[in-house]
Amino acid sequence: MNIAICDKNNGEQIKNETLCFLDKKDIEGRCFIFKKDVDLLASNEIFDIVILDTDFSDISSAQIINYLKRYNNEAAIIIVSDDYARLNEAFDVGARRYLIKPIDETFFSALESVIEYLKTETTECYIEDNGTIKRISKSSIIYLEISGRKTKIVTNNECYFSKLKMQDFQKILNPAQFASPHKSFYVNLGQINECLRFGGQYYLCMSDNKYIPITRTRKADFEKTYLQYLKRKNLM
Repeated sequence: MNIAICDKNNGEQIKNETLCFLDKKDIEGRCFIFKKDVDLLASNEIFDIVILDTDFSDISSAQIINYLKRYNNEAAIIIVSDDYARLNEAFDVGARRYLIKPIDETFFSALESVIEYLKTETTECYIEDNGTIKRISKSSIIYLEISGRKTKIVTNNECYFSKLKMQDFQKILNPAQFASPHKSFYVNLGQINECLRFGGQYYLCMSDNKYIPITRTRKADFEKTYLQYLKRKNLM
């Protein structure tokens, strides 16, 4: 679990308290302290939890959250502020908790609640398949494919067809875990067996032995996302 602590003054204190809390819960985690917005926005890390002080930057907290969620829309945001002036704005952009300084016991309850959120809400999704609502594990999804006017969802166990568009699923599924090698496909990076090249064309071999092409225009961005994924998983 990666945690970003965005605080110009109390970063070390928050880091120590956070690591102590994680240790008691037997949760493995790393904390990254940022004192400048440019360092945060330039980081290649994908954060599960972001603890953001509203005095951290001249850029609004909402803008920072929107930027971070472009790379991980499931990140749990904890806002820390002097007052409630930005409360509505914070929740409008998806903050999970809003705390008032100074940091006290409510900080630990906030951490516990967002960790529980990450364990549950971010692991499953609901789709409508031929009039029936199905609950599926996001990690079980191998890939999504545009199929006529529907989106085909291929999982480890079954295949579903949804009326939702590919763009809708891209908002639901974590861009740190899924990527698009081709305009018609959105693949689970954890379900890739290997990358191959045949006759000048690159392909992904998925866990179900499906071969998915990587277009030239998307190759560089896809490779970057996939390499970041492998590094986070300590696979390279």
